[in-house]
Amino acid sequence: MPLIAFLIISGVSSLILVVMVIGLARHVRVLAGSIRTFREEIQPVVAELREGAELARGRLEAAAGAAEDLRTPD
Repeated sequence: MPLIAFLIISGVSSLILVVMVIGLARHVRVLAGSIRTFREEIQPVVAELREGAELARGRLEAAAGAAEDLRTPD
């Protein structure tokens, strides 16, 4: 009798484990798709921010050069 109970409990536990692993795999797949969609949607914003940063860097370097010219005595 204990062997049958052990087999039933282990079988049910194994079945529950398999169902949970399948559910986890499904959720991981959905999460990966969401991350992919997020990256695709955020890409234009990131590109715009990079362009703005490059423009700001150029202005800062120009301003630093102008300040250096003002500091240097003739």
